[in-house]
Amino acid sequence: MTTVLTEADNLLSGNQSQAEILNTQTTQSTQTRSKKSINARTVLWHMTFWGFVVNYMVRCNINMAIVSMVVPRVSNHKSEIRVSECFNHTPVSLVQNASLSSHIGKGSSGFRIERNILDLLNVEYNEHGFEWNEYEQSLVLGSFYWIYWVTHLPGGFFAKRYGTKLIFGWSNFLSCASSVLIPFAAYLNIDTLIYLRTFQGFLNGFSWPAMHNIISEWIPPNERSQFVSAYMGASVGLGVCYPLFGFIISILSWEWIFHFCTVSAIIWFICWQYLVYDKPSQHPRIDPDELHFITESLGSTTHNDNQDKIPWMSIMKSVPFWITVVAHWGGVWVLFTLMTQLPTYFKFIHGLDYRMSGFLSGLPNILRMLFSYVLSIILDNLLKTNKMTRTNVRKLAVFFNCIICGIFTVILAYSGCDYVMAIILVSLAMSTLGAQACGPLSSFVDLAPNFSSILFGISATVCVLTGTFSSLVVGVLTLNNQTVEQWKYVFLISAAMSLVTGIVYIIFGSSEEQTWNKSINSDLEMTPLRTGKGDGKSDENGKSEENEKSDENGKSDESGKSDENGKSDESGKSDKNEKSDNKSRRED
Repeated sequence: MTTVLTEADNLLSGNQSQAEILNTQTTQSTQTRSKKSINARTVLWHMTFWGFVVNYMVRCNINMAIVSMVVPRVSNHKSEIRVSECFNHTPVSLVQNASLSSHIGKGSSGFRIERNILDLLNVEYNEHGFEWNEYEQSLVLGSFYWIYWVTHLPGGFFAKRYGTKLIFGWSNFLSCASSVLIPFAAYLNIDTLIYLRTFQGFLNGFSWPAMHNIISEWIPPNERSQFVSAYMGASVGLGVCYPLFGFIISILSWEWIFHFCTVSAIIWFICWQYLVYDKPSQHPRIDPDELHFITESLGSTTHNDNQDKIPWMSIMKSVPFWITVVAHWGGVWVLFTLMTQLPTYFKFIHGLDYRMSGFLSGLPNILRMLFSYVLSIILDNLLKTNKMTRTNVRKLAVFFNCIICGIFTVILAYSGCDYVMAIILVSLAMSTLGAQACGPLSSFVDLAPNFSSILFGISATVCVLTGTFSSLVVGVLTLNNQTVEQWKYVFLISAAMSLVTGIVYIIFGSSEEQTWNKSINSDLEMTPLRTGKGDGKSDENGKSEENEKSDENGKSDESGKSDENGKSDESGKSDKNEKSDNKSRRED
């Protein structure tokens, strides 16, 4: 009320015009609305974060459940159990088969929907547990990734054509919601379970590349490092779900893990469909100030037209792109090695029990997310204040992601039987891997905002192979030989991958927008306007059609004002040319 009275007084006194008052009221109204409304980019960040939490639930749920699903094979021959030399120095011991069986038995008496349904349908199933050997268990755990990589490139392509909201949303939802079928598949036979896990991996492969497309539409360049930290929801998915799933098993049964994943996917999908839009201009509730800010910040760097032709040859010949893929490869190699092998390492080398090794395998992932978030704020601030170029900011992130991580991994290789030092070094190495969100992942958007989903799809297709190769290396080196010496070689190979790829990027890497991305915008901006007559003749202002040629001296004026009989100079003010123009009109 005070503001209105003051403005009226100013109007009466002649100090302020009516237009100025209306403009002031509009501005204040917009500011008030901005304070009350939630930033749409913030909502998008949270939906992306929880989307990746759900995304990783489907990956790790079977890893925890299989411990309770499989009937432990009790051995009376202690010589069959191979242990490392570290057990004499570790103040903890391996969980014995008998105690493991007792622990698993706690979750065997819960209410099981699947068994009731199968009984109702008179379908035979194995109700006493699954006697799968180690090879069969490895098939169940690894089948998710068999064709997971196949849909990475299509995921980026479809996201560009049909939008991230559709592709990421349905990929995430279907892959995770189908977890409800896993108990049924397992009870039927192991082949059905493997087929279902393979299908889940196929669906899940669309999700990661699809997310990059929406970043180029919503996030200003100086905020991309911070936004991409939402990808660390994957780390939270790993760090939180392992202990959470263990708790669910202890009070209910292993089947309820998959029910929890399905319910979580449904809740997330409903929120995603209501709150997320592919472009700011499509959002019905976005604040006008935020829309203006995004539009001004992005400028002409993006033109996400569904009809844009993908410059495949330019992408394949782009050196900065492939250098970024190299950096991505190094970080992902270490990530897959630590993420998948830590439980085995802690169990067979340091003798930690399943619960402790699970907790220690999840904790570094939480630290990775926290480090990514803090680093993203720092790096975005460096960009906003122009203290560092975008390329140098990405190189700094790769320095943490590859170089520092590689150094910690080398020290881990020589940590020997010191389990405390091993835990610290694993946590530090995994933490620095959080810089990947600010490094290679953000660089794909910097290089080509119009085709960022395509770039990430190609890179992810290549780099997901590190999961297969790194596991193969560990399998070959530690087959029937779980010793400190063999694990030292595992970590040294990982460190070498990280250090070499990091050095390559720091020397040769670039994060500047590529010319083949700019060419789309340039073509749009330089397309001349047609007269709509289609006769190829100049209009009354002397503007020729866009395919008319200049005179033999090549001296046409900047706006293309020329005709066949007389060409104007740069200013178009020549009397001779004006007469020629008039003559041309009479002839027409």
